[in-house]
Amino acid sequence: MAVGKKADIKFIAFLILAIVGGVIFVVFVVLPTTTGISSDAGDSFCHLNAALKSAMFTGGHWVIPLLSCHERTTKVDANNWDECDADGKRGWKSANNRVSCAAYQLAILGKRCFEMYGEDTYKFSASETGTYPCFKAKVVDFTPSGTVIDESKFTEGMRTNGYCTNAGRFNNDNFACGNSENVAGWRDIKSGENKICFDEFGGSDDGIRVNDGC
Repeated sequence: MAVGKKADIKFIAFLILAIVGGVIFVVFVVLPTTTGISSDAGDSFCHLNAALKSAMFTGGHWVIPLLSCHERTTKVDANNWDECDADGKRGWKSANNRVSCAAYQLAILGKRCFEMYGEDTYKFSASETGTYPCFKAKVVDFTPSGTVIDESKFTEGMRTNGYCTNAGRFNNDNFACGNSENVAGWRDIKSGENKICFDEFGGSDDGIRVNDGC
């Protein structure tokens, strides 16, 4: 009879582990990569995963992998005025300023990327420094041919959407908006695919990269 009870306990324990494992798999692997999931939900899954990873620091290593943080493909329409200048107050629509419109939308992706990985507050080990994926943004309707977005225009977009201030914490000591207005790594944004990723330095200067090193 005792043998039967032990077997029942083992079965129940196995069942619980299977259910918990299934929930973790669905939450951190299946849902974040499911087509149609909202951007807010995808960001939240990655942010939660990164927070748990940072919290579970054991023996100099993190025991939770970043399963829910994946590169996501998105499109940035350089003349989508509803996204960048809906009320026309910035003057971009009337001036057909597609550079500023695209830069604004891309800067929002940069903001989201920085937040997904906990800005510069989460812990990573020395062996885990480097870049982590956020977005592959395809810029369309970008004219004239050969037009690019440089660092200053991108960081201007960050400030315009309210993420950076000239006197705030993001201006002088953090690469998200720039030390002297530079992101951690940079290659000019052009028409077509561009990558935005999180850059883990292993200290307090974590930031984002655009194209360079992603």
